[in-house]
Amino acid sequence: FMDFDTILSLLRSNGMYTALLHVYSRGLDDFATPLAELFEAIFNAADDCNARTYKRPDGVPQNLYERYGYKAIMYIEYCLKGKMFPQGGRIEPTDKVQNIRCEIIHLLQEKTYAPPPTVRSAAISRRTGLRRLSYPYLQLLVALDAKALLDTLSLFFDEPDVAKNENRTDTFGIDTTLSDGGLSPECQEIATILSDIIIPEDERSGVSTSALSETMHSQATRDIFLDFVAKYLLRGSITVSVPITMKILTRMSSLVMKFDSSSPNITAAQQEAQEKVLELLGALPKNSYDNKKALEVVEEAGLNRAALLIHRESLMSLLQSGASRDVITH
Repeated sequence: FMDFDTILSLLRSNGMYTALLHVYSRGLDDFATPLAELFEAIFNAADDCNARTYKRPDGVPQNLYERYGYKAIMYIEYCLKGKMFPQGGRIEPTDKVQNIRCEIIHLLQEKTYAPPPTVRSAAISRRTGLRRLSYPYLQLLVALDAKALLDTLSLFFDEPDVAKNENRTDTFGIDTTLSDGGLSPECQEIATILSDIIIPEDERSGVSTSALSETMHSQATRDIFLDFVAKYLLRGSITVSVPITMKILTRMSSLVMKFDSSSPNITAAQQEAQEKVLELLGALPKNSYDNKKALEVVEEAGLNRAALLIHRESLMSLLQSGASRDVITH
């Protein structure tokens, strides 16, 4: 009989990663190491192929980068759901599922590449090619398919067991005391990293010199990210910088403008879009967006109710500020 090391070496050398993931998780009760090994194959494939190749409409992978990348996303999805890959049976005992989720998320959050302990090649251990990127694991998957990745990460964001911090000021200096759900530090870190990757403050940073740049910073990818973040801003589980919040508000308002403005009646879709903008404004901490710019955005989109809400909030802030000055002077 072959031992585990021999079996894993055979699977690795033949690119049989579905079997490798299964042997690690089922036989060794290790869920993070096989994902790190799969990422080695993804790095190698992405370095060797044209990552800008357009995907086929039928979804059939065109290269190893796509094949291995989608396998990684599927494996992450299974782990976050508490299921064994690839059969789909429940991970037992269930009380270890949360630890597995955290291990998978922590690997994705790594800022610098680190080879798994099973990889001893000096050439791979050196950070070359795409391994030199900041947050290389998330960058590879965002560039592959941002929507598939964010749909998968939403399983973690939606998990009720994710830790929350109540009543605090976040890293952007935004007062979240009135947040209903409380901020989630783990989700906050992921959202901040994704923001830095997809919409960096310095547009020259990130992957501008790599083959993934065009996909990573495309408008389509940005819109997918903004829609994802908007969902969790509404829940109060994360915050983002003021510029990102303004981009979200602009995008949501622009969706209203896409409808036929020549019609005298508000369509159901337009009404729904307006309600989402109002819901977002009502959920956001007041110092998380620029009132003046937000007013310009909603007025341009013809969102009168949203404009009235911003006017009212501005007036309340002025009145409260004046009352505070009166208390100090008296």
